[in-house]
Amino acid sequence: MPSRERAERLLRKAAQDKFVLSKLVSDPASPDELIGFHAQQAIEKMLKAVSTLATEKGEAALPENETVTPEEIVEIRKGLKTNQVREGVF
Repeated sequence: MPSRERAERLLRKAAQDKFVLSKLVSDPASPDELIGFHAQQAIEKMLKAVSTLATEKGEAALPENETVTPEEIVEIRKGLKTNQVREGVF
C-alpha cells in the first residue's frame, strides 16, 4: 500500500477513535480506562500516519503493527522538523 494511502487510512481510523472519545467524555459515567484507551489509540494512529509520511522522506519510522510507547512518542517528536509541527502535520 502506498505511504500516502496508508497515512490517510490511519487518519480515518484515528478520527473514529476521536469520535468515540468525544462520546465517552460527554458521559460522566464513562470509565476513565475507556477514555484513556481511545485517546491513546487516536494519538498512536496519528503518530503512525506522520511516521509513514516521514519514512517516505527518510526521516522517521514506526513499525506498522506495534504499540507506541511514551518513550517512542518523545523520540518521534524529537525527530520531527519544526516546520512539520507548525504546519499541523503533528
